[in-house]
Amino acid sequence: MQYAIEYKLKEPRVHMIFSTAARTLLGIDEIGAPNLGIVLDFGHSLFAKETPADVLQLIHRRGRLVSVELNDNRLEWDDDLTVGSVHLIESLEFLWALRRIGWDRPVLLDQFPFREDPVKAADISIRTLGAMERLLDRVDPAALEAAQGRQDALAAQAIILEQLLGFSASVDA
Repeated sequence: MQYAIEYKLKEPRVHMIFSTAARTLLGIDEIGAPNLGIVLDFGHSLFAKETPADVLQLIHRRGRLVSVELNDNRLEWDDDLTVGSVHLIESLEFLWALRRIGWDRPVLLDQFPFREDPVKAADISIRTLGAMERLLDRVDPAALEAAQGRQDALAAQAIILEQLLGFSASVDA
């Protein structure tokens, strides 16, 4: 049977032992259970001041990625907002990283709309994810990987902005 830890920085009045991806990976190594992995919640990663796309790849490289959940927040709490409502670029980067690791399992929504209609909120997140996937389909993977390989953040940003905003954002070298 597969088990997984969904790490989180804190809950009301309590800071967690498994608060970040790195601490959770170290804990799993100490526990030594081969069937123990991580549920990566995009919002929890933001809340922990991580870069979700980076920790996704870190957890995957260690063979501990069990499940992926998407939502959004304002960095100071686990707000469980609709996907891309605050961190659109980070959400795109995360979806790109999912492609890079060959993730073919479900991507789950973890949102809790306090005031909004939950069905409408889920619908918006699903449609947002579809639109983001179509946007990423238009990105030239070789050009983006080349820019990243050169550590040329402006060129990588220009590639995404061209698709996102519909204009050439390239800069002269």
